[in-house]
Amino acid sequence: MTADRPTTWSRVGPGLLLVAAWTTVALQALAMATAHFQPGLDSDQIYPYLLAANVLDGGYPLSGWTLSSAPYFFPDFTLHTALVALVGRGGQSLTVYVALYYTLLAVACGAWLRAATGRRAGWLAGAVLVGLLLATRDVAAHERFLWWMGSVGFHGGSMLLGLFFSAWVLARTDRAWTGGEMAGLGGLVLLGAGSDMLFLVHWVVPTLVVRWWAVRGSDTGRAEAGRLTWLVAGAVAAWVAIRVLCGAIGFLTFSKVFRYAPWPGAIAGAGLSLLRDLTHVLLAQGFLLIGGGAVAVVAAVVLARRVGWGR
Repeated sequence: MTADRPTTWSRVGPGLLLVAAWTTVALQALAMATAHFQPGLDSDQIYPYLLAANVLDGGYPLSGWTLSSAPYFFPDFTLHTALVALVGRGGQSLTVYVALYYTLLAVACGAWLRAATGRRAGWLAGAVLVGLLLATRDVAAHERFLWWMGSVGFHGGSMLLGLFFSAWVLARTDRAWTGGEMAGLGGLVLLGAGSDMLFLVHWVVPTLVVRWWAVRGSDTGRAEAGRLTWLVAGAVAAWVAIRVLCGAIGFLTFSKVFRYAPWPGAIAGAGLSLLRDLTHVLLAQGFLLIGGGAVAVVAAVVLARRVGWGR
C-alpha cells in the first residue's frame, strides 16, 4: 500500500483560506475607519500626519517636536510615514493605516495562538477572532474604541508588538536562543519600550513571568530565561541612555514617562469599574462576545483540520 498523495487543495487550500480571512479583516477595518474618518477626526489623529509630512518634506526641524509620554516611534509613526509616502498627502493614509493595523493584528493573534497551541490552525483562529471583534463592533458599542486602537498613536502598536514578542518567546522552550534570535528580541524590546512603556508593563513583564514558570524544572530553561531577562534589562537601559542623550543635545522633547502613578487605590478602582461593567452594562454583550469567540475559534480549528492543516 502507498500513502495517499496530497491533493492540490490540501497543499494550497489552507493558505487560500488564511488569505481570505486576512482580507475579510482588512475590509471590515477599512469600512469602520471610513465611517469614523470625518466625525472622529481630531488633533490626536492629525498630528501623526503632520509629523509624517515633516519627515518626508523636511519643512521643519524634527528636533523641535515635543512628543507624548508614549512617543509611538514603532510601529505607529514608522508605518504611517511609509503609507503617507505611498498613498499621498490627501489623508487617505489614516484610514489605510487602520486596515493595515487590524490585518497585522490578525497575523499577530495567529502567531500567538500558533505558539500557545503548537498547531498551525492557530493562524486561522487568530484571524477569525479579530474578524469577530470587528464584525460585532456594534454589539457592545465599542466601535469608537476599536477605531482609536487601530489609529496612529493610541497604544495599539504596543499590543501588536506585544503579541509578536510573547509568541516569539513562548514558542521557543525546547532549545537555546541563537545569537540572531537574541539580537532580534533585543531590538524588538528596544523599539517597543522606546515607543510605548505599556509594552513593558502589559507584555514583556508578564511574558517573562510565564517563561520562568514554564521552565522552572529545567536547568537549561532557567539559564535561557535568565539570558532573556538580562537582554530585556539591557534593552531598557539602552533606551534610557538614548533619552538622556537626546535631552543633553536638545534633540526632541519627551514628556514624562508615567503621567498617572499606578497606586493600589487606582488599580482597585479600575478593577471595580470593570466588574461593574461586566455584571451590569455589558453582561449580555459580554456573554455573546465570549461565547461567539469560543465557537468561532473551535470552528476555525475544525475547518483548518478538514482542509489538511493539522500540526
